[in-house]
Amino acid sequence: MNKQVSFKYLLPVLMSFYIMGFVDLVGVATGYIKKDFNLSDTVAQLLPSMVFIWFALLAIPTGIFQDRKGKRFTVNTGMVITGIGMLVPFVHYSYLTAVVGFMILGIGNTILQVSANPLLIDIS
Repeated sequence: MNKQVSFKYLLPVLMSFYIMGFVDLVGVATGYIKKDFNLSDTVAQLLPSMVFIWFALLAIPTGIFQDRKGKRFTVNTGMVITGIGMLVPFVHYSYLTAVVGFMILGIGNTILQVSANPLLIDIS
C-alpha cells in the first residue's frame, strides 16, 4: 500500500518537531532571569517546572480538542501559541512577562506534543 503524503500535512508535522525544541530555551533563559531580577535559586528553579505543569493540566483537554477540531488544526494552533509565548518577553521584559511567556510556551508545547505524534502516524 503506497499512498502519497500531501505536503500540506507533512509541513506542520516537521515544523512542530522543530518548534517543540523552543521549550528547551527555558533552561537557558532561567539563568538570565535569575541574574536580571536577583531571584533566589529556589524561585529561579521553579520557572522551568512551571512549563511542564501545563502538560499535566492540559494533555487530556488537548486530546479532546484535537478530536473535535482535527489534528492538523491543533498542530498549527500549538505552533502559533508557542510563537506567542516566545514573543511575550520581547514586547516588554519584566519578571511578570517572563513568567507569562513561560506559561504560554508551556501551553503551546503541550498542544504540540499531544497532537503532532498522532498526525505523524496518520501521514506516515
